[in-house]
Amino acid sequence: YHSDPCNDELPYFVDHGEERILVVPYSKTLNDSRFLIAPGYSNPRDFAEDCRSAIDYMLWEAEGTGGRMLNICVHARWMGQPNRASGLREVIEHVQKTPGAIFMRRADIARYWLDNHRTFAGKRAG
Repeated sequence: YHSDPCNDELPYFVDHGEERILVVPYSKTLNDSRFLIAPGYSNPRDFAEDCRSAIDYMLWEAEGTGGRMLNICVHARWMGQPNRASGLREVIEHVQKTPGAIFMRRADIARYWLDNHRTFAGKRAG
């Protein structure tokens, strides 16, 4: 699978020569790199609140349209710092107590999509 594009909320397939490649989109929106760029997160609470709001909205939206994938991207060198880790802890606690929300690694998402949606043409955001 490929994860460079940041253009959709669900995986999709692209044709590359004779192959179909699964794209599992990435995100710069809920990404701890925003601690380093402006405008960005000034404290862990900002990160946690952004994530909680997105999780709750996506679950609400999914009630009418089906599942969603929400990327929350963290890196040990940024979110793993003691002054920022509390924001991630808040997000983890929120997901654990929210029915319908789960954590999956990118490889798990790719495997699930390949096993269950191989014929799904997908719709790329344009």
